Amino acid sequence: MAFYTTRQVADLLGVRWYRVVYAHHAGHIPEPGRVGNLRLYTEAEVRLLADYFTARGEGSPPGEPDRQPAGTINR
Repeated sequence: MAFYTTRQVADLLGVRWYRVVYAHHAGHIPEPGRVGNLRLYTEAEVRLLADYFTARGEGSPPGEPDRQPAGTINR
């Protein structure tokens, strides 16, 4: 079983790390397990976060390239 830190999850999902933390603080997503003060995410929790951010229109689902900022033209 693989575990991921908050930064690793944020990088996988294409969002900033503090957006992941805020999702927990605001009560939108349950807190993952911790070792000391370090949040460790399972693959199932990463999928849950991916669904959350996709529904909000933020980030990119795992395996897809990051979205370009609004107003950016692909040339």
